[in-house]
Amino acid sequence: MPAKKKSAAAEKELKATVKKLRSKLERAEARTKRWKDKARTLEKSMAESEAQRKKLTKRNKRLAKEPSPEQVPATATDAPEAAILPELEQADSTPPESEPEPASAAPRARRRAASSAAARETPDASWSVVRLRAEARSRGLSGMSNKSKADLLEALS
Repeated sequence: MPAKKKSAAAEKELKATVKKLRSKLERAEARTKRWKDKARTLEKSMAESEAQRKKLTKRNKRLAKEPSPEQVPATATDAPEAAILPELEQADSTPPESEPEPASAAPRARRRAASSAAARETPDASWSVVRLRAEARSRGLSGMSNKSKADLLEALS
């Protein structure tokens, strides 16, 4: 009789161990399924992000090839002032004939012409937030990186 009790107790213990191992296996399989689902979701998101990156890169290259509105010369049909402005800019940036200009003055003249052109152009709602922040930086304003477009327009006006 004691042998039967020992074998019954060992069998019971083995069944309990098998039950614990099966529950561990089920939990591990459930975790595996969750990780696989998450990996699929992340792969899909990555593919979408990659497609968007390619699209934006292509757009950026196309825009880099196109001249910006500041680079396009104004035509006489745009506005009478626009036709006069290039002549004034050219007159402002040309050095006087009598005295030669030092080599370091040429970049300063270009900067002056660029800053005077920027000064004539006032920021408005058509400007992007990036452009508004760049304008704020060029004017020496600090703390503008976390401002909204409306706040930037107000600060630059």
